[in-house]
Amino acid sequence: KPHWAFFNSTFGELPGIEVGKYLVNNDVNHVTFFSPYHNSSWSKDRLTGLQKAGLQVDSQVDVEFASPWDYRQIARASVAKQSVEAYSRRLLKKKLKTLIPARDEWAPDEWWVCVNDEVAGLFIEMAEDGECTLPGDRNQPHIIAFDNSAESYLLRIRSYDFNTDALVEQMFYYLENPEIGKNKIHHILGNVVEK
Repeated sequence: KPHWAFFNSTFGELPGIEVGKYLVNNDVNHVTFFSPYHNSSWSKDRLTGLQKAGLQVDSQVDVEFASPWDYRQIARASVAKQSVEAYSRRLLKKKLKTLIPARDEWAPDEWWVCVNDEVAGLFIEMAEDGECTLPGDRNQPHIIAFDNSAESYLLRIRSYDFNTDALVEQMFYYLENPEIGKNKIHHILGNVVEK
């Protein structure tokens, strides 16, 4: 329709490409991508973006579910309301354990790329509990994720910020000046935030 536009910062391959470029620019060539939500287009796009950035990518994915909400739905049907979050995290941890390759050591330049901050946070929790070994230094593991959530700040996880502030600004600018925007699709790039 006339004057309609689509603004995107989260879907498509660009976030994966941006994370991949960040890693390549930091001399990383090989990553392992983890996603327990690979029945979603956004997970598949992030993996494809990493590959297009020139990284060698091993993928450890599960296609049963499409989002964190799928685990919460199972929890809602299984436990009392106040236990839903804890139970869904236990289910997710159980799934993640099945995705981790059986290795005690990782190459010094290897990184794990997690589909989101929640997955990265669970891996750090599992490493602290002795349930897995992360690549990199114990105090600064080689792990990066997507979302730039509060959890990523608390755990000091490098994470891709989708730049939602700029996304909203561009939307309002377009609403105020529709005659300027000839493009119907606007991709807003984010960036990796180091902590």
